[in-house]
Amino acid sequence: MIAIFIVLIGMTLNVAAWAAPEGIGTLADVQGTIEINGAVARVGTELRLGMRVVTQPDSRAVLKFADGQTVTLDPSSVFWIKDYRYARNQPTANRSSTELLKGGMRFISGAMAKETPETVKIETPVATIGIRGTDFTVVLGSLCLLVREGAVIVSAAGKSMIGQAGPIVFVQDANTPPRFLPASELPLRC
Repeated sequence: MIAIFIVLIGMTLNVAAWAAPEGIGTLADVQGTIEINGAVARVGTELRLGMRVVTQPDSRAVLKFADGQTVTLDPSSVFWIKDYRYARNQPTANRSSTELLKGGMRFISGAMAKETPETVKIETPVATIGIRGTDFTVVLGSLCLLVREGAVIVSAAGKSMIGQAGPIVFVQDANTPPRFLPASELPLRC
């Protein structure tokens, strides 16, 4: 009876390990307290699909993905890894879908955005950002986005625009189309 019980436990553990989603990156740097899916996380924590990363008011986090993509989360941010697959030898299988639910972040694209840029997108409550080999910073409240290098496609309210290095892309809310905004006109919330 004990032998059967041990075999069943072994089979259960093997199935659980087999069913666990594969690692897609790591938590590369932490300042302060970071939570992933409600548990305190440390440098080196493996990133997986479905994880929700939360930074506290005095915290920052750097997430490094398998293709080299880097996300640096600002204090008081919530970031959700919805879907990610990097297939170095099968670029048509690449996909990265994440969501910045709150706060701000800096995004530096990796190999996927260079090989198959149409497969990388970041959603926010205000707009969707398509990546085109890019380094940019985004802050929520309204959406304020500054492209440092490359380009992004920002879509909201049924309209899309391409943002490149220089002007700030601004979206007031989900019902307002994106527009360029001079720094002198930025709202305080950005």
